[in-house]
Amino acid sequence: MAKKILGSVISFFLCAIIAFVSCYFAIPDFNAWVNDIVNRDKNEQGDVIPDIPNDNNGGAIVSGSENSGIKLYSAEIPFSAYEVNGISPLADTAFVLTASIAPVDADNKQVDYSIAWKNPSSDWANGKNIQDYLALAQSADGALTATLACSQAFGEQAIITVVARGAESVKATATVDYRKKLINATGGIFNGDISTTKTWDKSSSIKIPSNYNWSVGTVEDTVKSSHMSVSVSSDLKNSLTSNFTSSSDRNIFMQTVDYNKSISWTLDNDGMFNSGGPYNSTGLEGPAGILSFCTDLYDYGEQEIISSKYNKLRTCLLSCAIDFVIVVSIETTNGGTIDATYKVNVLDSSLAILPSGITLDNSSIVF
Repeated sequence: MAKKILGSVISFFLCAIIAFVSCYFAIPDFNAWVNDIVNRDKNEQGDVIPDIPNDNNGGAIVSGSENSGIKLYSAEIPFSAYEVNGISPLADTAFVLTASIAPVDADNKQVDYSIAWKNPSSDWANGKNIQDYLALAQSADGALTATLACSQAFGEQAIITVVARGAESVKATATVDYRKKLINATGGIFNGDISTTKTWDKSSSIKIPSNYNWSVGTVEDTVKSSHMSVSVSSDLKNSLTSNFTSSSDRNIFMQTVDYNKSISWTLDNDGMFNSGGPYNSTGLEGPAGILSFCTDLYDYGEQEIISSKYNKLRTCLLSCAIDFVIVVSIETTNGGTIDATYKVNVLDSSLAILPSGITLDNSSIVF
């Protein structure tokens, strides 16, 4: 009886092992499987740790595998797994590559990896060392696995080749492209540099940047949408609270503009202070001016600045090092995102003191 039980237990484990192996070699989506391995906890795998997926704003792409007896698979490595996989933290994209040799019972499964420019004499690639852009490293001599790290943007396709040792006709190739990165966007008072405070005066405007600067690359990308929000700095908010007793007299709304709107705020009556214009046959349209609480409407949508409020506002603006905080968010067609936060200050000379009253020296005129 004991022998029968023991035999049943052994049979069970053998069946389980066979089922596991069968499933392993019949994985329908190898890339998904590799991604799963790469993202498992380090305590389980010993060489990788989980992470949020890398930013899709451009970078290297491995695709177009061709094979003759070898299949080559790739999966992107998340940034937090760079160190444990021997990838430089300065790399902007990295992949794990795995070659699969047929038949599965081949005696020699050693391979050699190499990489080269597809057209080394092209205008861009001529004279450029591929190692300065793409670093390919096998995990061990003859190993089926390797890593590919991209250190900077490149403008010529690269070809990865994997060749079976002792059988040079058995090989696989894959193409490496670089999808252009959106570096920054400019326009209005923005120039892509967020390290300094921007100056807003009468010669400039606040509007969604529309001039896009891209890195070099072999695959194009485009802007899908953009969004801009304008809000009051904490310093200006405190200053307004101190100078305006009524909340309605300091009500600077956070303004937002989307990609398909060509709204522009300027330091004049129609831009900064409008009450929701421009005015047309259907009424007021578009977002209100950032400082529209200083404006009063009259005569079918015409508007004027209230001097007493404006002069108080001017004092508040000039007392703050930063008046507004503007966030620009851009999304590319391929899912990349870029966010920029700008600090903006209104220029003193653009805010003249307005007259708030008028008197005559004599109360009457006698002829």
